[in-house]
Amino acid sequence: MQLKHKNNLINVKNKKISKKIDLIFINILNLTLITMIISIGVLLFTSSRTSALYEGPFLLSKTISNIRLNLQESDKNIYRAVVQTDTINKNIFLKNSDNSANELKADIEILRNISTIDGSLINELTTNIDLTEKLRVELIDLIKNSDTEKEIEEKQNEYGFQMDICDNFIDKLYDSSQESALSFVNSSVFYRNIAISALIILMIFLIIIPRLMGKSLKSTLISGINNVTTIANNIVNGNLDVENNYISTDEMGQMSEALIKSINMIKSYIADITVTLENLSLGNLNISTNSSVEYIGDFIPIHTALNKIIEQLNISFSDMHNSIDFTANSAKEISSITKVLSDGASNQASAIQQLQASFSEISEKVNLNSGNSEQAYCSYIRTKEIIENGNNQVNILLHSILDISISSKQISQIISTIEDIAEQTNLLSLNAAIEAAKAGESGKSFAIVADEIKGLSEQSSNAVNKITKIIESSLKLINNVEILAKDTNITLNDVVKNVDSTSALINEITAASKDQADAISQMTSGIDVISDIIQNNLATAEETAASTETLSEQSQIIRDKISLYKLKF
Repeated sequence: MQLKHKNNLINVKNKKISKKIDLIFINILNLTLITMIISIGVLLFTSSRTSALYEGPFLLSKTISNIRLNLQESDKNIYRAVVQTDTINKNIFLKNSDNSANELKADIEILRNISTIDGSLINELTTNIDLTEKLRVELIDLIKNSDTEKEIEEKQNEYGFQMDICDNFIDKLYDSSQESALSFVNSSVFYRNIAISALIILMIFLIIIPRLMGKSLKSTLISGINNVTTIANNIVNGNLDVENNYISTDEMGQMSEALIKSINMIKSYIADITVTLENLSLGNLNISTNSSVEYIGDFIPIHTALNKIIEQLNISFSDMHNSIDFTANSAKEISSITKVLSDGASNQASAIQQLQASFSEISEKVNLNSGNSEQAYCSYIRTKEIIENGNNQVNILLHSILDISISSKQISQIISTIEDIAEQTNLLSLNAAIEAAKAGESGKSFAIVADEIKGLSEQSSNAVNKITKIIESSLKLINNVEILAKDTNITLNDVVKNVDSTSALINEITAASKDQADAISQMTSGIDVISDIIQNNLATAEETAASTETLSEQSQIIRDKISLYKLKF
């Protein structure tokens, strides 16, 4: 049994994770289905017991209660009819009693059909009810037909005694029905407790079994995940010596196996690359990768690159060997050429020193000419300022003469106006004299005034004529001075132009002297640069000669180092 259980566990472990999950869900589904079936059965059983309770003890108790009620109702209507004096009401009560009696018979029939209690007790009750019914009918006849109260009272007492007997049997039947109902309820509670217990047990199984199965699946998954995690952590830490501690054919087992295969493949690659690199570090280039190691996938470019590196190193070292031989030979040729360059640089340095002395002498003379030109330019500036000042004074004089001419013309206009006024005054005095002559004696004083005005008018006219002659003479002089000032201004402008021409020539001479000085300075600087270059060339030639000797020595050292490597060709 234990071996079979162990084999089942192994089979479960080797199942795929999806199958394991499906198995758990199937078991949960089966347990849930069983629980649902039992729950439905319990519900159906409870429903049937409820129906049985209604159709059995409940209906029995109800029927017995109806029998009691109808019997009491019939008895009550009898007594009401006895005490009632009104015939109509009496008949109503008697009819109600008959109705209750009929319902009582129907209830007795129902009781016989549904009763599960002792049948003898029902038979005795039926017999007594029949007897009671007989007495009731007799009592009704007496009530309807007899006026003797004594007979009615005797029959009523007999009927009441029989009613008490019936009530006694009804109480017995009711007690028996209560016992039957209690027994039914107790049995129902018992079956209910059994059903609930079964449901609780199934629910416990429904909780525990999935948890156990889930725990088992979780343990399996965690075991596989932990194994994969351990392998991955070892890979991260650079440790490829790992073991697979999870043996299964599920996805985790397949993943672990794939990781182990990948690690072994990488280990073979690393071993092959390590051997190759160790040979390279020892100077052995006559090697190739291990043909027994098969590089696949993304590792193929690594294998190809490693072989190319070996091949390229062989080619490079072979080329370096040839280049070093060529370098050594070239170094010897450069050494001889450098010596020739050094001698030529020495001769160039001597020639440049002589050329520098000649340029220095020329530069001094050009600087002297430039200084003289600057002094001549300064003299020109002073002369030009004097002429410009004279020209400005002449211009001022010319403007003043023009102003005087304008003022004289204005005075001439004013004098002309005064002359017009004198003529008008003379005419007025003449008119006044004529009017005074007309006035006679009374106009004598006015004639005297007119004569005085005429005399003043003549004096004004004479004065105006004299002033006019003077102004005309002044205007002629002003015109002559204006012509002379204009001629002087033209002459001074010509002098300024000639001086400007002289200044332009002096500026050109000065600029040419400066350009010559700058050109000679630049040539001197160029000669200095050439001298420095020649000196540098001389020093460089000497350094090159020394470097060439060093290069030749280093070439020999490299040749010795390369000879340590074993090449394929």
